[in-house]
Amino acid sequence: MLLGPEAYVMNVYVERMWRRKGVAALLMVRVLAHARGAGLGVITLRASDEGRPLYLRLGFAPTNELRLR
Repeated sequence: MLLGPEAYVMNVYVERMWRRKGVAALLMVRVLAHARGAGLGVITLRASDEGRPLYLRLGFAPTNELRLR
């Protein structure tokens, strides 16, 4: 099933002193709004253990990725 263009979010990082203040959430809400406005059907990322709860709250679902180069 094709869902249209896709995006991959890579290397999201917030300096330690700004963590737990909503910076990453605000950034990702803006990224997701832009992606939806651009008609992207799928958005994929790899989350650190620390970042995973944020992405789950934003609606991302855990998946297993496999890649062959």
